Formats: sequence, C-alpha cells, structure tokens
Amino acid sequence: MTQVAQYRDHAASLKRALLAEKRKFGGFDDGDGKRYVIGPLYVLAGALDEAVAYYKWFERNFADDTGDPLLYIYWSLALYRSGAGERANRKLLETMLQNIYLLPNLVGLPAAAHDVWHGSNLETPDYPTRIAPEFRPVLSEQERVWITTQLESAQFRRVLTEYVSAFHALKGEPDVRKRERILRQWDTVWKAELEGLRTARGK
Repeated sequence: MTQVAQYRDHAASLKRALLAEKRKFGGFDDGDGKRYVIGPLYVLAGALDEAVAYYKWFERNFADDTGDPLLYIYWSLALYRSGAGERANRKLLETMLQNIYLLPNLVGLPAAAHDVWHGSNLETPDYPTRIAPEFRPVLSEQERVWITTQLESAQFRRVLTEYVSAFHALKGEPDVRKRERILRQWDTVWKAELEGLRTARGK
C-alpha cells in the first residue's frame, strides 16, 4: 500500500472511530484528538473532496471547538486547492490567529517577535518546529505566493496588529475583570472582521 493510500485509510479509520464513540456514548469522547488529524490526512492523501466534506462535518459536529493550527492550515489548503479562493482566504486568516508564527514559518518569512500572552503551547513561537515531519505542509510555489500575499494584505496586517495589541495587554494584566474586558473587545473586533468577509463574499 502506498503512503497516500495509507493516509486515506487512516483518515477513514479515525472517522469511523469517532462515529463509534458517538453511537456508544451519545456524543464524542475524543480525548486523543482524532478529529484534528482526519482533515490533514485527507489533504495529504490528495483526497480533496473527502477533506472538504470532512471539514463541513467537523463544523456541524464540533461547532464550538477551537481547533488547532494544523487542522486550520490544512483546512485552508483543502479549500484553496479545491478552487474556493474566498473561503480559503477567510480560513487562512483564521489559521493565522491559531498561531501567529506558523504561516510566516511555512513561507520562509523572517520570524517576528511578539510580546504577547499565549493561552496554550499551540500558540507559542516554537510550535512550527514541533510539527511532526510527516504532517508539515508541503507548499507549491503558487501556494507560497498566495500565503505571502495574504500575510502582506491590509486586512491580515490589521487583524494581526489588533491581535498583538490585545494579547500584549493580556500578558501584563493580572486582574480577571480587566482580562475579560480585553477579550470581549478583541472578540468584537474579530467578529466585525468576519462579518466584513461575509458581506464582501455576498456581493
């Protein structure tokens, strides 16, 4: 069996395991994070239709799940490689906020030092170096140009600036109520950006 076939079979096996959990428990008990690698595995297998279908299923079944950077970069690539450019741009913006160091690392841009609070080790500067080699995205030149262009766009720069400002404030703020206010303000900014994207897509 080729490695591509192994990726596809492994993704299908993990999806079956998730469904078995739901049948058994009435919900998902995915403590080992199977849901985060199924989409990437389908993309690695070149099974874009199955990848996009899985991500739609993920959205329906894990609507409140924050995900992880690997899930999101492969989600972006699945959409981009499927020709869904505007949706891919939006998902890439969401990917940037999963880990603000990942996209520059993937396209070889200089690593910027951001003095911000990190909520988990999925957000830290060393995250890109901790991706298992078999899961590190291999980008075409066209994809490198696409990601670089988006990173240098006014919207990505604006969102990154707002994110860094908010999470820098969080880093030095011990007061719980003030932290909650900072997060609410950031959430308002981010929702406005997403609404702007939806509006633009509807035109």
